[in-house]
Amino acid sequence: ELIGFEIIEESENHCLLKNIAIEREFEFDTMLKKLFQTIGEQALKSYEYLKTREFKKISNLRRLGKMGNKYSYFCLRIINNSKTSSISNLSEMHTILWYLEQMSDIYSDICRFVPNEVTKDTPIQKNVLELYKNSYDLFWNTYELLYSQSQSKTILLFRQNLENARRLREKINPVNKVNNFIFYTINQLFMLSDHLSVLLYD
Repeated sequence: ELIGFEIIEESENHCLLKNIAIEREFEFDTMLKKLFQTIGEQALKSYEYLKTREFKKISNLRRLGKMGNKYSYFCLRIINNSKTSSISNLSEMHTILWYLEQMSDIYSDICRFVPNEVTKDTPIQKNVLELYKNSYDLFWNTYELLYSQSQSKTILLFRQNLENARRLREKINPVNKVNNFIFYTINQLFMLSDHLSVLLYD
């Protein structure tokens, strides 16, 4: 293992390493995008594994949570060490990074809890799964708010997804410990997504 280096791109034929122990301000936006994408991958894959009941694979996704934390710390170090920063609104960006780190930790909690609690007979409720997918959609809306050229269209989609989530939550009555944990944990994600969208929407 190379100390200070992380894999930031990986495919079947190549692997790109980066020294994240050395922060350069011009790399801030790249690493912020990586943070969003890592959390998005963690959210989507954990949903897919829950849906297909591949519970053992969920625990493997905890590595994405660790990567997300490293990207977050990298961005925070740039903000804290930059005396003449070109990054706009540093205090707001601090808050955005805090929200993102909390989201990554929540998905990591799910990836840690579920494999230890489920059995082959544990039912995962359909509406709980639907709510889980909705949490991913909302998270990705926040990414698009930051990088999309059409913010007004994205915020409309975000509000529609948020309203769908509220309707779903009213109908859900968790039937066991696992569904209960997922349900109440996902509710925290909705709160964070809502707060994050306010910061990102100009």
